[in-house]
Amino acid sequence: MGQRLLVSPRGGDRQLDGSTVATLRLQEAIDKATAGTTISLLPGVYDEPGVFDAKSGSKTHPIVLEGNGGVTLDGRRMPFRPPDDHPVFEHPAFLKFRGSQWIVIRDLAIQNGWSTAIFVEDSRHLDIERVAFHGGTFAIFCRGRKTRDVSIRHCAWSQDPAIWHGILWRDIHVPPRPRKELDGDFLRAVDVHGRFRITNNLISNAFNGIHFFAGETCPLGDANNDIVIANNTFSHIRDNAVESEFQATNWWVYGNRIHNCHSWFAFENSKGGHWYVFGNTGWFDSKPGPPHDEFHGGGVLKTTKKAKWLNEGPFYVFHNSWYLRSAYLKKGLLDNFHHVNNAVVYCDPARHPPGVGDFSRRMFAPNSAEVAGSGMFEFPLSLQEAWRDGVKDGRDRRALSIKFLNDACNHSDLHHLEASPGFDVRQIHPLGDALVDPRAGDFDLKGDALKGRSTTYELLLPRNGPWHLPNGLNIGAVGEAKTKDNPFGVYRPATLGCPPDAIPSIEVART
Repeated sequence: MGQRLLVSPRGGDRQLDGSTVATLRLQEAIDKATAGTTISLLPGVYDEPGVFDAKSGSKTHPIVLEGNGGVTLDGRRMPFRPPDDHPVFEHPAFLKFRGSQWIVIRDLAIQNGWSTAIFVEDSRHLDIERVAFHGGTFAIFCRGRKTRDVSIRHCAWSQDPAIWHGILWRDIHVPPRPRKELDGDFLRAVDVHGRFRITNNLISNAFNGIHFFAGETCPLGDANNDIVIANNTFSHIRDNAVESEFQATNWWVYGNRIHNCHSWFAFENSKGGHWYVFGNTGWFDSKPGPPHDEFHGGGVLKTTKKAKWLNEGPFYVFHNSWYLRSAYLKKGLLDNFHHVNNAVVYCDPARHPPGVGDFSRRMFAPNSAEVAGSGMFEFPLSLQEAWRDGVKDGRDRRALSIKFLNDACNHSDLHHLEASPGFDVRQIHPLGDALVDPRAGDFDLKGDALKGRSTTYELLLPRNGPWHLPNGLNIGAVGEAKTKDNPFGVYRPATLGCPPDAIPSIEVART
């Protein structure tokens, strides 16, 4: 067992369990830490930041930074506006990690960490657990191709309650951005190698949730690989709950609950593929922005406008349950897209206050339009435009593949696609009132309309061969008994037949 270093806000002697003990300041303890050291913060408010530079534990003897009850790290700064969207190590952050590995951070509260609470650069094997964040532009910011094997679990972040209703979207996101300090994320990752596991977190009152970037010229496969985003709750997210930009490979997004989010899953301008979005539920009871805000539409899936950014690998969306008021597929082109066994419910405006549920849009936006009085609708940017752009980029138009199979939906657009050429759309079920109360996030089945009606389907995995969805499950996300470990009864990977070694694993020390 390694050494235990006691820390207090100002160091010196402290009373602990009836005895006088010597304590260090935070940075003093970090400087002394070696493999196996536990840095134990005694109760108090800490306003001096800490830097881990080239600090290394090991898999069996990590360096542990932990709170000992009642510990708050307080940046005590007024909102600081980042000079750009990609901070560097020298920018303000409360805890910084550079060139470090095998470290555990747990049981802390970090507030007013403007612009960043935890900054990570070229570090690996990090486990961030049970940290409560409040305020800041970024709760966690990671960068560098050497950054990998990062676990973020059982954390919470509330950025600013005014973001959802009180501030214009363009004032946060569009230059000159008078509220630029709010244009951030729970997790921002820039040019990281990958192998991230982000699970069981609560992200609320924030501009973005989880946001991965890669440079436009970054070779495919060098960044944003093997990402797991599972069993999180996203609530009142003003822009995107989950977003990748420029590339993403082998992403697993499952078991999440999305409540009042503008855009849910944005694979916008992202090459790569092998994206698995399943077992998620999402619903709304509020519309974002002040009453005159023009950016209040939203959508579930955002894809690219340019064929050069089309995904090479498959994009699977299956066994999800959604309750919607606006666009489902938004902004652009799709390739190698498989949409299977989902329940998609569009709201009844009469069940919502005026101005909340009566916002009506096409299911496929923004370019859906009736085709010459045929009663059929074009897909976003239409297959014809996708083919034309694909030829320009040297892509074979025959490779375009868009499948909707065995979904339940009450929006006419999807039913129109059953009769449209160029799509594989089959077995679309009427929805009726088959779900208990989706407006309240209750997606349990009511009656037998969708019970046991799922179809089997083969999914391709990047390294593990095929995955076959079982036949005869419920359509939608819900079908398991509710337990402490699965309180909402959503389908888990094993229930859906997922091979046990298919989901990316990571290496972090667990103590």
